[in-house]
Amino acid sequence: MDKTSVDWAGSFPALVTPFAADGAIDEGAYRRNVDLCIGYGSGGLVANGCTGEPWSQTLDERKRVAEICVDAAAGRVPVIAGTGGIRTDDVVELSRHAEEAGCDGVMVWAPFFVMPPVEDLIAHFEEVADAISLPILLYNIPKYNNNALTPALVSRLADIDNVVGIKESSGDFNNFYETLMLAGDRIRIFLGPIYRYGPAAFMHGATGYVNTLGNLWGRECADMHHAVLAGDMERAKEIQARGRALNNLICGNGRSLYAGLKAAMNIVGLPGGYPRKPLRALGEPHLAELRAGLEALDLATPAAAE
Repeated sequence: MDKTSVDWAGSFPALVTPFAADGAIDEGAYRRNVDLCIGYGSGGLVANGCTGEPWSQTLDERKRVAEICVDAAAGRVPVIAGTGGIRTDDVVELSRHAEEAGCDGVMVWAPFFVMPPVEDLIAHFEEVADAISLPILLYNIPKYNNNALTPALVSRLADIDNVVGIKESSGDFNNFYETLMLAGDRIRIFLGPIYRYGPAAFMHGATGYVNTLGNLWGRECADMHHAVLAGDMERAKEIQARGRALNNLICGNGRSLYAGLKAAMNIVGLPGGYPRKPLRALGEPHLAELRAGLEALDLATPAAAE
């Protein structure tokens, strides 16, 4: 396999996992969000990426979330399941289940907390790849897992047969560009947040983005890719600026991205649900700040958000 083995491109929302007040997975809300995100024009969906709070779930719950996503998507767009973890055996188990459940690929990040040497990291990804026949999207997010998938390391991982892409969430344009130069001939380069350097990255050859804001702001997230393809860079830059303002609002005043996103979704009538501990649902004055900010961005109604 290589990047030509899949047609993944455009906006892939990193889906929230809506939880009920008692902590249970709200399957109905999850299915509604899948339908909405597909309707926005998304190119695919990522279940249990960081935004899905997989760290708060048991392995069985993570498996169930993948099953719900596949069933709700019903073949309309590709579904990629986040299967990363600390224990290689857990990642293999989740990845095998994703294949059995009908996922189109898996997204695997480096083990967090522990800091394996490079050869051990490579062996980790090789063992996962050997256990499945699905395409693998690597996930580089060193801010959260302490183990950077450097451009040189990504180039080595790109030689693993199943690896077809990477979600590059370092936030560093130079890191993105070097990764593209070293491995872009073999794998697709997806971005994390599009508000950082989305239009510029697309001009250089990025394929798509796996983006948290796609749950709340899905249509414009999808439109950025379409605008770049159409050569409408002014529209793309306008979307980028709005995305930055929206992200700053959600994360303002010390708010967690994930709790803030769910609160914003709930405010406009979208199926955000509750976060899980250690994250807590937002109260005042945060909700008032979010309401005012969403109104200022013309996103205060479900129709505007959708």
